[in-house]
Amino acid sequence: MAVNAVIHAGFLACLLVFARTLLVGARFTLAAILLTLLFVLAFDWENTLQGFQSQFYLLEWTAFTSLLLLAGSAPLSSRWFLGWLAAAAGLGTMSSGFLAPAAAIAVLVLRASFRRTVGWRDWVAGLLLVPLCVVGLATLVTVPGHAVLKAHTLGEWLSALAAALSWPDLALPGAFLVMQLPFSVLLFRSLSLRRVEDGEAGLLSLGIWSWVQAAVVAYGRANQGMIASPRYSDLFAVAAAVNLLALGRLWQPGPKGRAWGLFAALWGCAYLCGLGTLERRAYDFYLGDFARLKPLEKAHVRSFLASGDRALLNQTPVHELPYPMPGGLADLLSEPAIRSVLPASVRPPLALEPVPGSSGFHVEVDPATGARTWEARQGPARFVSSAFPASILPFVRIAIRGSPELTVSVLRIEPTEGGPAEPGPRLSQEQWTVREFPVPESASAHLVVEVPGGAHFVAFTEPVELGGLSWFTHWILRRSRTVEAAEAILFGMALTALLLFDLRGDKELREVK
Repeated sequence: MAVNAVIHAGFLACLLVFARTLLVGARFTLAAILLTLLFVLAFDWENTLQGFQSQFYLLEWTAFTSLLLLAGSAPLSSRWFLGWLAAAAGLGTMSSGFLAPAAAIAVLVLRASFRRTVGWRDWVAGLLLVPLCVVGLATLVTVPGHAVLKAHTLGEWLSALAAALSWPDLALPGAFLVMQLPFSVLLFRSLSLRRVEDGEAGLLSLGIWSWVQAAVVAYGRANQGMIASPRYSDLFAVAAAVNLLALGRLWQPGPKGRAWGLFAALWGCAYLCGLGTLERRAYDFYLGDFARLKPLEKAHVRSFLASGDRALLNQTPVHELPYPMPGGLADLLSEPAIRSVLPASVRPPLALEPVPGSSGFHVEVDPATGARTWEARQGPARFVSSAFPASILPFVRIAIRGSPELTVSVLRIEPTEGGPAEPGPRLSQEQWTVREFPVPESASAHLVVEVPGGAHFVAFTEPVELGGLSWFTHWILRRSRTVEAAEAILFGMALTALLLFDLRGDKELREVK
C-alpha cells in the first residue's frame, strides 16, 4: 500500500509536468488544482487500500509514458524506442495493456494522413507496434466466472460505455456529452485543420487511449453494477484529466474564449459535483465503517493463525474478513511463504522464554488468539529473554502498560553483553503503549524488563518483527497530518510562483508589443 501511494502520487506529479507543457498562467493553476483532486480524494479506495491493485497504477504509468514518447517523437528515434519499451512493459500490467500501442498506431496513421505521405520510418514504426497488440491479444486470459459480468447485447455495452465516459457523473443521463466535449472538439479541430498543434500529440493519443479503455471496460464489466466499481475509477479519471487539459487548450482569449469560459464553468460544476458524490458514496458504503471493521478483521485473522481452525473463518460475517471468501482466505494464510511476510498487525509474535535469573513475571494466554502476555504485579521483578534468532528483522514492536509512576524505559532491547536503558514516556495502567525498538545488528540481542521494588504493575506483549520499510511507513503515518500540511503549503507555493511568473511574462510581452 505504501509503495502504491508513491506510484500513484508520482503519476500525478508527471501529469502536472505534462499539463505545464500545455497550459500556463491561471489556466494551469486551475487545472493543477482540479487534477490534484483526482489523486487525493478517496473515491478510488479499492486501489489505494488493497495492496494487490497496483496493476491499475502501472497500466496508467506505462500507457502515459509510452504514448507521450511514441506520439511526441520522430518514429524510430531513441525517444520513440523508449516509448516502445514502455508499451511492451504495459503488456504485463493488465489485459488491456495492448491498447496503448494500438492508440499509438492510430495517431501514427492520423499524422501520416495529414501529410498525405507515408515514409519508410512510419511503416517500420507501425510494424514494430503491431506485434505488441498481437501479443497482448494472444495472451488474454478468459475467466469463466466473469462471463456474467460482460455485455451480452449492444444496448448493454452502449449503456455501460455512456456511464464510463460520463465519469465522475455516473448517474446523470447524457453527462458524457458534457464531460467528453472538450477532447472531442480538440480532436475534430486537428482533423479539420489536418495538423496536430505543438504539444498536443501526446494529449490526443492519451485521449484516444482513454476512450478505447472505457469501451473495453464497458464490454467486460457492463453488468451487476461493476462499471461503477471504485477500482475502475482510476482509468476513467485519465479521460477526465484529458478533457480538463483539452478544455484549457480551447479556452483562449477572444470571443470564442468567452464562450469556452462559460462552458468551463458548467464542466467544472459537473466535475466537482460528480467527485463529491463519489467521495460521499465511498464513505457511506465502506470508509465510514473502516475504523470499526479493521480491528475485527485483524482479530479474526489472528485467531485463525493461532488455531488453524477454518470453521472460525466460515462462521465469521464476510464483511468482517479482509478477503470475501473464507476458504480462499484460509488457503492464503496457510501458505508458509505468505505467513512469513504477514504485516505486524497480524504477524505471529516471537515466543519468549525467560533465562535463569529471571523472576517475578508470569505468562497470561488469551484463549481466543493464543497471544501471550507477561505480567509482574510486584517489584522487584526482572525478565531476561533468551537470545533472539539470528534471522530477526531489524525492528520489533512491543506493547506495554503498567503503573503510571514507571516509564517505558523499564523495557529495552539490548545486546547480550548489556546496554543502557533509554528514557521514554510514562506508562498507563489502562492503555497499552506501543513502541518499536531497533534490534542491534552486530550482536545477538534479547529483551530485558526490570521493575523496581514496590507495588508496581507491568505487563508487556511478546515482540512482533517489523521490516525496515514497514517501520518507515508507520513512522510517516504517525506524522501524516504534518506531512499533509507541508505538502499543501509546498504545492500552494509552487502554483503561486508559477502563476506570478506567467503573469510577469505576459506583462513584459505586452510592453514589448
